[in-house]
Amino acid sequence: MDIKKLFRSKYELVSAYHALFDAKDPQSRLVVYDLMKFTNMLGPTYSSGDSAESMAFEEGKRAVMLYILHQTQINPAELYDRLMDAGREEEVNE
Repeated sequence: MDIKKLFRSKYELVSAYHALFDAKDPQSRLVVYDLMKFTNMLGPTYSSGDSAESMAFEEGKRAVMLYILHQTQINPAELYDRLMDAGREEEVNE
């Protein structure tokens, strides 16, 4: 594959992720926050008494969000802070 094509393709993909998960857009924030809750980015994936299969399933859900964070090149704590900051700004402006 042509290196320029590969780079452009990767750049376009990362740009699309950034556009989709824009912390300033209220709908994006809602979706990202929901995904963070659903994929257990905001809490543990294991609780006492869970089976290994259950834990593996929960870790698989978390892996999806980690992939999204990797594509957007944002660490989870930074994303959470950005979402919370944007939400606070919105409340002040209402």
